[in-house]
Amino acid sequence: MACGPTVEPTCNERYNKRFQADSHTATNYTQEGCFCPHDTILFNTVYDTCVTSCDCVGPDGKPKQPGDTWTSDCNTCMCDKDSMSIQCQPVQCPSVQSPNCGPGQQLVNKTDGCCTTPSCECNVNLCPAPITCPLGFQLDVTNSTCCQSYECVPKGVCVYDMTEYKPGAKIPTPETPSVPPLEAPSTAPSGTTAAPSGAGQPSGITAAPSGAGQPSGSTTAPSGAGQPSGTTAAPSGAGQPSGSTTAPSGAGQPSGTTAAPSGAGQPSGSTTAPSGAGQLSGTTTAPSGPISEKSFRPGGCQECYCGPKMDPITKLNIITCKPIVCNTKCSEGYEYQTVPDKCCGKCVPKSCSVTTPNNTIIIIEVGNTFVPANDKCVQYTCEKINGQPVTKETKSTCPPFNPLDCEPGTEATDVNGCCKTCKLRSICEVQSKQTFIKVNDCKSTQLVNVTSCRGHCGSSSMYSAAANEMIHQCECCQEATTSQKQVELACGDGSKVQHSYIVVETCHCSKAECVAGTTSKQRRRRR
Repeated sequence: MACGPTVEPTCNERYNKRFQADSHTATNYTQEGCFCPHDTILFNTVYDTCVTSCDCVGPDGKPKQPGDTWTSDCNTCMCDKDSMSIQCQPVQCPSVQSPNCGPGQQLVNKTDGCCTTPSCECNVNLCPAPITCPLGFQLDVTNSTCCQSYECVPKGVCVYDMTEYKPGAKIPTPETPSVPPLEAPSTAPSGTTAAPSGAGQPSGITAAPSGAGQPSGSTTAPSGAGQPSGTTAAPSGAGQPSGSTTAPSGAGQPSGTTAAPSGAGQPSGSTTAPSGAGQLSGTTTAPSGPISEKSFRPGGCQECYCGPKMDPITKLNIITCKPIVCNTKCSEGYEYQTVPDKCCGKCVPKSCSVTTPNNTIIIIEVGNTFVPANDKCVQYTCEKINGQPVTKETKSTCPPFNPLDCEPGTEATDVNGCCKTCKLRSICEVQSKQTFIKVNDCKSTQLVNVTSCRGHCGSSSMYSAAANEMIHQCECCQEATTSQKQVELACGDGSKVQHSYIVVETCHCSKAECVAGTTSKQRRRRR
C-alpha cells in the first residue's frame, strides 16, 4: 500500500479546485491507498486511469493519448502530439459508379457506416404490362430477376388481309383481271416447274407447296423495301409498290374451261413478296423494319401460296405468286368466250349436237336441220333460244298403211321420205259378226250372224277451171242386195216372240252426195 494525499489531483481542474481547496486545512495529511505512479495523473474519479497528459479526451469521455486516432460522427479524429489537441477530418468515402438497373428495378442509395452505396432493387410496380402481338407472331414469356419479359416471336406463317396462312395454303386473290391472263403455250419453256397433281391450281403453274423451297428464278421482294432494280414491273392497279413484279391471277378456272395440261409452260420467274403484318406494337423484342399491309397486294389473275421461306426483315413467311394460265382450246361444237370480271373464260356451245344410235356425234349449226338416214320420220333442228343453241326434235306419225289396199304400182313415200302412200283401190265387201240381237226386253237365245258392208270407195276433190271451184265426187260402200230372216227372242216375262232382221247379201260402191261445202272462188290476178 502506498500513501498519498487525501484528494488525489485529476485532469479535471474544476474538480481539483473544489475538493483540494477544502483539504488545505489538512496540510501534510496523507492517507494510505492506491495512487497514480510518478509523472502520471488520475484522469478523473470515474475511470481509474492514470495518464501522462490531460489534453485529449475522446467523445466517450475517456482519455486519448497523443497519436491515438478514432472515428466519431463520420469524422476521423487524432490526438495531435504537437498541439496536444484533437484534430478531426471527414471520413473519405471511395468513389462508386451507379449501376444500370434493368426492367422493374430502381436505383436505391444504401448507407453502410459513413458512406452511401448505390444499388438496384426490384419494384414490381415498374414491371412492363403484358403485350399484344400482331398477326403472325405469338407471345413468348420469360421469367427474369424481377419481372417477366415478353417477346413476340414469329409463328412461321404468312399474313395477308388480316388473316394468317400456313405454309402451302392458298392466298385468295382478286378475280378481276388487272392484265390479260396468259394463254397455255404448246411447249413449256425451260425453267418452269409443273405443280404436283392435286395441288389445287391449274397444271403447269408453279406454286410453293408446304415444305417446298421457293421456285428457282423467282424474285423476292423484302417487306418494307423496294423491289431490287432489274425486276419486271407489270401494271396491276391494285396498289402495288413500284418495282415489284405482279402477274395476273385468279381464283381458279371457271366451269367449262380446262387447266393447261401438266408440263404446259409459263414465263419463267415467279412473283414473291413478304406477307404484310401490321406494326409490332408494345413488344419487348420485335423484328426490325415492319411493313404495312399495302407493301404486298396481289393483282388479278394470280395464284398465290404461302411459301416456306421467312423474310429476314418482317420475320413473316413470303407469299409466292404465279400467273394463271388459261386454256382456250374447246371441244368440237364449242367456242371460247371471255367472262366479264373473270380471269379465264369458258367454253360455250356454238352449235347443237346429236348422238346417233351408233354413238356418232352429229354437229348441227344454228338454223340447220339433220334427218338420220335410217329414220326419215325424225328430224333435228338447231335453234337459238335466249342466246343458247337448243336442239328441237320433231317426229312424224304415219297413218296405217296396208299394201293390199293399194292399186298396183301406186305405192310411194311422202316428200320427207317418212310415210308410205298409195292410191287406194275401191273395196266394198260383206263382213259378218256373231252377236245377240236385243229388242227392248227381249234377246235372242243364240248368236246371230249379223252382216254389214265395209271398205273404201273412190272419192276425189278436183279443181274445175270452167266452174272455178273444187268439184267433189263421193262414193260410199253400201248394200246392193239384202234379205229378211227370222229369229226367236226370249223376253223377260218368259214369253217368246219372232223377230225379223235384215241380212246383207252383196255390197258395192255407190255414188253419194258429198258433204256440203265448196272452196270459195278465187279472183284472177291481173299481170
